[in-house]
Amino acid sequence: IGFYSPSKKLLFSSDTLRMKGGEFIKPLNYDAAKAQSLASIRKMGSLDYEIMLSGHDRPIMAGAAKKVAAYAEKLSSSG
Repeated sequence: IGFYSPSKKLLFSSDTLRMKGGEFIKPLNYDAAKAQSLASIRKMGSLDYEIMLSGHDRPIMAGAAKKVAAYAEKLSSSG
C-alpha cells in the first residue's frame, strides 16, 4: 500500500518504488507483472509531490515526482 498526500506534496511508495543506495531498483514482482508495475510507476510519476519515502533506503527530499517519471521512462525504453 502506498500513500499520497497532495497537501504535503508527499508520496510513500511502499515497495512499488524500491531504492538502494539512492537509486531506483525494480520492484520485486516487476518481471512477473511488468505491465501492471510499469503502469503503477507511471501513475506515481504523474502525481504532484516533492518528497518520496520508499519502503527501503533514504527519502528523496526534492523533485521526487520528476525523478519517478524519468525512471518510468527508463523502464519503458529498456524493454
